[in-house]
Amino acid sequence: MRLIAVFESWHVPDGNYAPFDLRQRARLSFELDGGELQASAARASTFVSNDDATCEFNGVVLGRYGGLTALEAGGFRFYVNGNEANAFEPGSWVRGIGTLALDHYAWFEGVRSFANPPNLFFETLVVRIRKFRIPERFIHRHAEGKAMPTTVAAEDCSADDIEDLDTMNGQAFDEEFYLLDFDVPAIADGGRSTTA
Repeated sequence: MRLIAVFESWHVPDGNYAPFDLRQRARLSFELDGGELQASAARASTFVSNDDATCEFNGVVLGRYGGLTALEAGGFRFYVNGNEANAFEPGSWVRGIGTLALDHYAWFEGVRSFANPPNLFFETLVVRIRKFRIPERFIHRHAEGKAMPTTVAAEDCSADDIEDLDTMNGQAFDEEFYLLDFDVPAIADGGRSTTA
């Protein structure tokens, strides 16, 4: 299965992750950002990862762990950090959409303290690295510095703002974010990816 996920630039200076290289293998967990969840009558487990890091899924709630809710859809396990999942008990079927991102270290740091947590870590292979420059219209510069979002929607970037890379080493990790494509061999046919 191929997954496309957002990598926010601040991860590198904060020390959460080192820069990635093309063809690099890594053991990673993932988070659903900006998720919208609804109860689902369907009992089919599916996960679709789109080219812009958005995803659509139908799956089951595995449990709640320290404010994080773990889900499984199409053979892929991930978590939601926030109140949008609080209405669903473990075993509930949900469908949803959102943006897939690398774990903001909430699962990685908390997993040792959780009682019987599911394994949300996957062996991955980086198969594509896209750098997205945040367009100037989203950056507010002022005397004390600047303010900007950590990401913007891919459609808000022009072709000139996007660059394919072989490595993230040597990048500024400032006014940019990345979309990383991962091959996840352990998920052979539970999900699929599409290009949008």
